[in-house]
Amino acid sequence: MLPVSDWYPLSEELIRVLPQPVCKRRVVLLPLILEEWTRSDLPEHLSMRSRPVDNDLIERLEIVRKHARELQEALKAIGQNGRKALLAQMAHDKNRSEFKAIVTWLEQEAAFIEKLVAVDPREFWKPKRGRSRNLPAYLVLQDVAAIFEWLTRTKATREVSRDNGTETGLFFDFASTLWPTIFGNGVVGLSAAMKNWAEWRSAYNEQSALIVNLALRHPAWGIFER
Repeated sequence: MLPVSDWYPLSEELIRVLPQPVCKRRVVLLPLILEEWTRSDLPEHLSMRSRPVDNDLIERLEIVRKHARELQEALKAIGQNGRKALLAQMAHDKNRSEFKAIVTWLEQEAAFIEKLVAVDPREFWKPKRGRSRNLPAYLVLQDVAAIFEWLTRTKATREVSRDNGTETGLFFDFASTLWPTIFGNGVVGLSAAMKNWAEWRSAYNEQSALIVNLALRHPAWGIFER
């Protein structure tokens, strides 16, 4: 993985694979986004194990699921007025851009809690035939999709050539530029990661909260400003 200072030239490569024009403000912010990603979320993703988890971790995931259900029920109990009151308290001293980021974050968190309640850790980690799930690659690609969608304001999708069945498309080109820097060895593993990511996104509609979290950590950046 590159030192943080080297994300600047790489960000220029990423812009070159995109159709023009790209929002100039977001082009300027892209190296900062990549640097912060390198310091925070990315190392954690890469430290995740790719093999099936043990029973102890599954039990801890079940506890998280239980608390998520309790939180979901508590939020439902306070009703719409209660949720508005919470939002008002969280955003009372924020500017318009920061307020928008908080609203977006709350919407994503509510969807995230709903997904937590619905998951079944034992079923998800049940051994499958063939290769085990590559969790680091999946989490990285989720974040790459979030960066792509923020930068281009278009949805990241998987495209496959009708002629030879190979990965193609704008998002694949974008991910291909980042992949060797993160994992080394060219784009080895990217095609499998793209397939898994597309299947799991379709099944669970999972979204990375990377950009929203960065907007909350760094309100002065104005990440969602046009």
